[in-house]
Amino acid sequence: VPIASQLYDGDHSPERDGQGRIITEPDCSIPGHPDVFVVGDLAAREDPQTGGMVPGVAQGAIQMGAFVGGILADEIRNGIDPGSTPRPAFRYKDKGSLATIGVRRAVADLGGRSFSGFFAWLLWSLIHIAFLIGFRNRIMVLVNWLWQWLLQARGARLITGIPDPHPKAVPPDQESSAL
Repeated sequence: VPIASQLYDGDHSPERDGQGRIITEPDCSIPGHPDVFVVGDLAAREDPQTGGMVPGVAQGAIQMGAFVGGILADEIRNGIDPGSTPRPAFRYKDKGSLATIGVRRAVADLGGRSFSGFFAWLLWSLIHIAFLIGFRNRIMVLVNWLWQWLLQARGARLITGIPDPHPKAVPPDQESSAL
């Protein structure tokens, strides 16, 4: 029987927290299923060091993925059946936060120090580029950013309204004016 059928058939669904995340064991496995792991923003995992929840951001997902990958590699390499031996608990390491908040503006909280404005944006840009995989991707993103900067183009748009669930059809003779 496929594991998905076992996990999501009615009464056997994994326990979730108030935000819909799956509550996991300290090793990121699902209770009762030591061979099934949940990582990233789908996992409700309390950090044993801080007592707070691991944030649902890329940093947490990357760390959880590496942690679970290490467990799987170790168990496969040593021929260990899932759950037959104690596993270490996942520990989240907060490396800081970065966010852009406008054109050439950002906020940063790294190592207990906070920055904002152009310097934080420059820091965000450099760190973002550094973590991209592959030289070609780094160059493509840099060229794209430079092009948008030169043209003063906006790279993203925010949709803030609630979409109409029943949009009105546009008659064929008015399609070009509706665009």
